[in-house]
Amino acid sequence: MIVSASVIINADVNKVWETFTDLTCWKSWNTVITDVSDETPNALAEGGQFNFCIRPFTVPFRLEAKVEEVVRARKIVWSARKFGVFARHEFLFEDLADGTRVTSIETFAGFRLALACFRLGKNRLGSLTSQMLDELKKVSENSTRSR
Repeated sequence: MIVSASVIINADVNKVWETFTDLTCWKSWNTVITDVSDETPNALAEGGQFNFCIRPFTVPFRLEAKVEEVVRARKIVWSARKFGVFARHEFLFEDLADGTRVTSIETFAGFRLALACFRLGKNRLGSLTSQMLDELKKVSENSTRSR
């Protein structure tokens, strides 16, 4: 299953990248991925790890993400496994003339995926992705305006 969404942010790609990759600030703007802990130095560098909580339905899930790829101001990819489901999350940052396009592509696989899809539905996962991107847009645009 693949879930994707994009948002155009009226802010410079470097500002959006800095906001997104500063895990210490996520608690102030990100309501989708919460309780983030980056116990390793450079958690969002290739090979880094961080823990977080996501609540796709009533029960929260604690996950450990492993960062697979980082291209500054262009791309970050991490993956996680839990309960027989593998998830890979790719964020693409595209510099536009009037802002930044951020695209989120989540790929899910695993033997329990059919049950998760039945209970959650692709729409629920898509709404969480869109919510996170909208929150990134809001914080990136607001911090740009306050300069």
